Amino acid sequence: MALMTCKQCGNQIPEEADKCPDCGLRKEPSKIVAAPSPPPPSAIKQSPVNKSIHPSRVLVLLREMLTSSGLVRRIDFESVLLLHPDASVDDFTHHLQEERFLTAPQRKTLLEQFKTRQMAEANKLLTAAIARGLLQELDRSSIMVSFSNVLYQRTIIDHLVEDGRITSSQAEVLAGKKVSHGTEKIRASGRLVADAVRRTVKDRPRAVVGAAIAVSVGIMGVAVLFFSLVVWWAFDEPLKLEPNCTMDGNGRGQCTFSNTADEVGSGCGRIYAYCGKLTDFNGVYSATLCSGKLQPQDTKVMPFQAPGFDRLSPNYGDWRDSCSFHWSAPPAEND
Repeated sequence: MALMTCKQCGNQIPEEADKCPDCGLRKEPSKIVAAPSPPPPSAIKQSPVNKSIHPSRVLVLLREMLTSSGLVRRIDFESVLLLHPDASVDDFTHHLQEERFLTAPQRKTLLEQFKTRQMAEANKLLTAAIARGLLQELDRSSIMVSFSNVLYQRTIIDHLVEDGRITSSQAEVLAGKKVSHGTEKIRASGRLVADAVRRTVKDRPRAVVGAAIAVSVGIMGVAVLFFSLVVWWAFDEPLKLEPNCTMDGNGRGQCTFSNTADEVGSGCGRIYAYCGKLTDFNGVYSATLCSGKLQPQDTKVMPFQAPGFDRLSPNYGDWRDSCSFHWSAPPAEND
């Protein structure tokens, strides 16, 4: 029988006894350790299911194709991405098929479309890189061949960087994520000008009003000058032309015009040909000719073609003696 010592009298008593038989001290009840209470829900560490995963560029492109076409919901795509964040496009679509988000025919068609898009994007980006002087045109075919073998694993930008053909900084410029140094300088200059204008408007409003008035007056002055030039051009004195023309049997000829006016001028008109006994062809005229600006007493030679005469034999030769030519402004109506 197990014994224990009484705390009051020191005598040995059985452990099963409720009290000491000598002094009557009752035994203390044994302490029962309570189970710890569960922590509140807020103290429970969350599972990393909702952890943000940044997919590769090639999977971003695949996600765009799937969600825009409605084949796979974004939430379903993300659930597979959590399990296979580093998969290639070929493997990733296989996992989508296993999860029954895609059928086998859909996966096959999707891979073909993805390949076509990748090759088109590669060709477009190579053109931009060649235009910027980052690559040579001679390298295009070899790059396209090597890229066709890895287009399910990476984009063309990643391929160029990994092959050492361009730097990461150049890749960001080509991808549109980073502007070139020259463009950044232009934007910075624009921001400085905009800040200066805002400060001027805030600190010196009267100066701004004066500048606006000055600009308005300047614009009005330019408009008046332009209108004056238009009026001068419209009322410019036409040429006083005295043509001296020749024409062969095919209706091809030329006229030498002299400006007998005292001022610079210009004019447009037609050459009318009247050729003696050939009454069927009298009054045949050329297309409209314009002389352009001619100085006083200046001359200009202008060729012309008179349709209708080209039906005659070239044996008629030079018709200077048998034809007369008349210069006249074209009629106002279209004919």
